[in-house]
Amino acid sequence: MDKAIYIGAGIDFKYIKLIDKYIKIIICVDGQPFSEFGKMSSYQNIPPYYNAYSRPKFLNKLLEQAQLYDFKLISNNDDKYIFKSSSQKVIYFINTAIPDDIDKIKDDISDFEHIIVMGHDPNSEFMKYTKKKLYSGVIKLLFIKIIIMINLQKNLMKIIIYVIN
Repeated sequence: MDKAIYIGAGIDFKYIKLIDKYIKIIICVDGQPFSEFGKMSSYQNIPPYYNAYSRPKFLNKLLEQAQLYDFKLISNNDDKYIFKSSSQKVIYFINTAIPDDIDKIKDDISDFEHIIVMGHDPNSEFMKYTKKKLYSGVIKLLFIKIIIMINLQKNLMKIIIYVIN
């Protein structure tokens, strides 16, 4: 079964839904709501004291987006949420940063076959959990939102670019 990892996924159920014909299991990882920047925090030194990098509305927005795109929450345990639609399963880790929290996700991401990259340059620590070969490259496009799926097959790599909006 095709399994992908999407680090820095935000609330992108819209884009996850667009690739449901190709990817059946997606493991999403995001440092929010604790911080938009992994484990980084920035506390104000004047009242009210709070982490300026936190996104307190993130979880509610995530749950709303999941419902909007027909993903049902089937379980949640601490920072792990599992959603299902008629054609996909999404395992979503919140408050999770790579490489700091790799032990939290390693069982779920083992033997993944695809990487979804959109607007985030993830730490490569997660690559230890695929047996596929990887070619690394950088693609820069301006003014376009894209999903890049790197399909790791045998000794070959296919890059599929979906232009969105």
